[in-house]
Amino acid sequence: MKSSACETEAIFAELQKIMKLLPRNQQLELACHIEYCLRELKHLIAEAPTGVGKTIAYLIPAILLSLKTKKKVIISTSSKTLQKQLVDVDLPNLQKILPFEFLLSLGSDNYICDSRMSQGHQLGFFGNSDDIDALEKIAVLRRKNPEATFLDCEFSVPDSLKKRICRDSHACSSKCQLKESCTYMMTAKKYRDAHILVTNHHKTLHLLKNSSKKLDDTEAIIFDECHNLEDTATIVFSNDISGKDVITAIKELYDQRSDGGLLGRVRVSRELKDAAIKAIRSVVERIYELHETAIHTLKDIGQDLTDEDLECLKQLQSSLIHLSSILQKCKVDLVMQYSAQLDDFVKIIDCILKKEKGYVHWKHVTKHNWTFTATPLSVSDILRKKLFSANKITTVHVSATVAVNKNMRFYRSRIGIINAEEKIVESPFDYRKQAAIYIPSTMPEPLEKGYVPAAIAEIEKLITHFQGRTLILFTSYAAMNEAHELLCKQCPDFVFLKQGDSATNSLINKFKKTDKGVLLGAATFWEGVDIPGPALQCVIIMKLPFGVPTDPVAMAHQEELKKRGLQPFWSYLLPPALIKFRQGFGRLIRRENDSGVVAILDARIRTKLYGKTFRKSLPNCPVISDVCRFPVKKRN
Repeated sequence: MKSSACETEAIFAELQKIMKLLPRNQQLELACHIEYCLRELKHLIAEAPTGVGKTIAYLIPAILLSLKTKKKVIISTSSKTLQKQLVDVDLPNLQKILPFEFLLSLGSDNYICDSRMSQGHQLGFFGNSDDIDALEKIAVLRRKNPEATFLDCEFSVPDSLKKRICRDSHACSSKCQLKESCTYMMTAKKYRDAHILVTNHHKTLHLLKNSSKKLDDTEAIIFDECHNLEDTATIVFSNDISGKDVITAIKELYDQRSDGGLLGRVRVSRELKDAAIKAIRSVVERIYELHETAIHTLKDIGQDLTDEDLECLKQLQSSLIHLSSILQKCKVDLVMQYSAQLDDFVKIIDCILKKEKGYVHWKHVTKHNWTFTATPLSVSDILRKKLFSANKITTVHVSATVAVNKNMRFYRSRIGIINAEEKIVESPFDYRKQAAIYIPSTMPEPLEKGYVPAAIAEIEKLITHFQGRTLILFTSYAAMNEAHELLCKQCPDFVFLKQGDSATNSLINKFKKTDKGVLLGAATFWEGVDIPGPALQCVIIMKLPFGVPTDPVAMAHQEELKKRGLQPFWSYLLPPALIKFRQGFGRLIRRENDSGVVAILDARIRTKLYGKTFRKSLPNCPVISDVCRFPVKKRN
C-alpha cells in the first residue's frame, strides 16, 4: 500500500468497538487501497471475492471522501438486492460512527405514481385480474409505507402495469395535486443533503448519456457488480422502438375495440377529437404494415434491417409526427403528455434511420410484436469520452468476478478504461475444506441425444443425497421450464420452486423454509441469490454459460474481431462465460461455515480444450467422483 496512514483503518477500529465487527485482513487491505486511489484521483479495478466484505470496504473511504470534499459519491450497483443491503443495513450501521447522510436514488420506473394510478382507475385501464390483484397489494403496502417503491414489492407486478403506474417524466407536472405525497418528489428534496447516493448502473449511465448537471457535484463513482457495466451500458446507449410500446401509449388515448380512452373523457372540440382518432388509426395501420414487412424480410434476410423495413419505419415516423401535432393543439395537459411521448418515439426512429457508423442495426420479430434497435458495437469509446476523459470523476470498479485469467485486460478493453490500478484480493474461505466439485464422468454433451434424461437422473441423485437444499442454474428459461415439469413428475417427494413463480425475495425466503426444497433459476439467479447456511448445500450448473453467438450484436462483434485477425471464441465469447461461470459457483459458499458441492452437468468441461480454462477459473477445491460421500449438514 502506498499510504503510510490509512484513515479507514481507524474507522474499522471504531466499528469493532461499537458493533463487534472484526475486519478481515483482506477487507482492510481492499479498503485502504480504495482510500489511496480516491485520495490520489486514480481509477481502480478490484476483484473482491465473496466473504471479503467489499461493501464496508468501499463505503468507509467513500464517506470520508464526501465529508472532506463536500461533494457526493455515487454507489452504483447492478442488483436491487445489493441496493437494499446497502440502504437497510450497511449505511445505517456506519451512521452510528460517521456524520453523513445517504439516499437511495432510483430510476423513474421504480417509483409508484399515485396520480397515474388514480387516472388509470378513472379511465378504466386496469381490467384484468393480475392488474387488480397487484394494485390491491400495492395499496396495502403504501398504507404501511407511504414511501414504498417497486423495490419494496415482495410480490409480482406485471411489467405492463408497472409501465402504466410508474413515474413518467412526461406526466410529471408541478401542478400535480398529489405532489406533496409523491415518493419521487420526496426523494428529490433529500438529494441536496446526501453525501452518498445509492443507485443502479442504468441511472448512473443515463446521467452520463445526458451529461446531467447532477454529476457536477460528484467526486467519485463506485461501480459495484461492475462485471455487468458493459451490458448495461450497451442497453442504455442503444436506441430501440417496438410496436407494442407505441400501441400501449396510443391505446390509452383511444382504444379502437372499445371506442374508449382518454380522448373520450376530456374536453376538446369534436373536430380535434375526430382528427386525433383518424391519426391514431393511421399509426396503428403503419405498425401492422411494419410487422408484416418485418416478418417477410426476416425470412429472406434475417435480423438485418432492409430498405423495406426502413421505408415502413419512416412512414410510421410521419404518422407519429402528425398525431403529435394534433395532440399539441388540444391544449389539455393530460393529452399533451402523450404528445411528448410520441416525440420521443420520433427521435428514436431518427437515430435508427441514420444508420450511424459503429452501431449494429437489427430487428427482433415475434408473432405479435416487432422491435427495431440501433446498438453500439462497442461502448468502450462512449464510456472513455463520457466518463474517463470528459469528467474529473474518480471511479472504483469492484466485483467478485471481474478478472479473467488473473488480470483485468478483458474488462479494460470492454469499458474503455486505460489508466487504472488493479487489485485482486484473496478469498477468506478455505475452499479445500468447505467445497467440492462434482463432474459426472458419463454425461452426454448438451446437444447430444440423451442429455436431458441423463441430467434429470443426476439431479435426482443429488437432491436425494442433500435432501433438497439445491439451487439449479440454467442458461435459458425454456430449459428451466422443461426440467421443472420433468422433475415435478419424477420426484414427487421434493418441492420445486421456479424463478418467475413469485417475486425473487419471496421465492428465496420460501426456499429457505421449505423442507426438501429445490430452487430453479436462470439469468439473474447466477449472481442475484444469497442463501447462506445449511439451507443451500448443492449448486447444479446445467450448462457452461456461453452467450448466444447468433445474436446480431454478437455476430457483428465476431466479424469485427476476425477483420483484426483475432479469434472471436477466445477473445469475445469465452471471457464473459468464465465470469458468469464463476458467479454461479459463488452461489454456494457465502459464509465461513458454509459447505457443499457444485455439480457441473456439462461434459464439455472435461471433453473440450476450453474446459480446462473453466476448471482453472474456479477456487482450488477437490474434485469428487462420488457425491454420496460428501457430508450433509443438519438444518438449524
